[in-house]
Amino acid sequence: MTSFILKFSDVAVQPSDGASSYVRRAIGFANIEQLLPLLDTPSLAPNPRNAKRNAIIEGILGTLNDNPELFRFKSKGLLISSHKVEVLQRNRFRVEFSKDFVDGVLDGGHNLFALGLFLLNQVCPASETKRIRTWDDLEAAWAKNRVEVGKLDFDGDLLVSVELIFP
Repeated sequence: MTSFILKFSDVAVQPSDGASSYVRRAIGFANIEQLLPLLDTPSLAPNPRNAKRNAIIEGILGTLNDNPELFRFKSKGLLISSHKVEVLQRNRFRVEFSKDFVDGVLDGGHNLFALGLFLLNQVCPASETKRIRTWDDLEAAWAKNRVEVGKLDFDGDLLVSVELIFP
């Protein structure tokens, strides 16, 4: 079981009363720093594991490197699902992943893969990150360099569109 707090910089919860639907969704933008727990989670649903380095990933990396402030507008971002979410104050949500194939990233695996590569590019030599071709390669490099990634200064320019669906 993995639990983390996801803080949105701007979010809307639909339906707002929580009583008119079995499924609610929080839609908004989150700073890239808020997504680090997703990359730390080995039990993400299958979607991100299908991502492989290709022209799509390189295009996403181009936006992240050249115009990070536009990334949230040029990408659908991430669709995250959890059967257990606690709505907290100040745009924060406690998210728990404990059910395989229900909890995790349902859509946006290429974006998550590219975001992981982008962060690793900040702390690793290019010769090392160019060898990352698959999700397994990314996981290994991430585990090796996670402490250094955590030391990065996240200035808030890089926001990611996130949709969180929950009961």
